[in-house]
Amino acid sequence: MSGLPNRAEESVSYLVLSNTKNIRFEQALKASGLSSDSSDYFTPDYAVIVGYK
Repeated sequence: MSGLPNRAEESVSYLVLSNTKNIRFEQALKASGLSSDSSDYFTPDYAVIVGYK
């Protein structure tokens, strides 16, 4: 999935392996480590970010 983070000049892409199709870019962005709230991170049985570009 790809998207443009707030105030960014370039888009970001994540490769996510998931058991659900309902993951939004904003969720992946927070789960990638950009959130200080650990409840925003994915549990391994829900989804795993395996790539970043």
